[in-house]
Amino acid sequence: MMIEILENEGDAAWSSEQVVLNNLNKLPLEHLDGLLYFCSGNYSFNFPSLEELIIEDCPNMKYFCQGMLSTPMLHKVNYERKEVENEENDLNLTIQQAHKEKVDSNIKTLKLNGRDIMVIWQGEFQENFCIIETLGLITDEHTYIPIQILQKFVSLENLILTVSSYEELF
Repeated sequence: MMIEILENEGDAAWSSEQVVLNNLNKLPLEHLDGLLYFCSGNYSFNFPSLEELIIEDCPNMKYFCQGMLSTPMLHKVNYERKEVENEENDLNLTIQQAHKEKVDSNIKTLKLNGRDIMVIWQGEFQENFCIIETLGLITDEHTYIPIQILQKFVSLENLILTVSSYEELF
């Protein structure tokens, strides 16, 4: 399962480096269930020629990268077959807003990764999930699902477990 495109190797010297991809004009990210981000490192990325970014069927991708990001030619992002304005040339914000809009509009189905599950379990996310009918748990390394999480999903009809390490559900 690919979690990121460019791996953060944890070298502090690299964190101040700028990665320039001069000739990249199209970047399709498609059908990557485990993809969380393009890069988790604090690198600066410059995509001077990038005109087209396609993000499709990457349900866990909530931002592009943590570092500085320049995409001067990227005016729209094709997010789940919908064109989204790259407002203020802030690709991270554009992806976050598109992801939130998609989740809000498709609230009967929800996919969560291991980190999301822990946030809900620890009570940091107090939303009421009463209309969720299908819950997909993806890429979770925990060995069991705490019952406290499932109690929040009172209308749950389908529980889908993908790439998980569960030994016990309740």
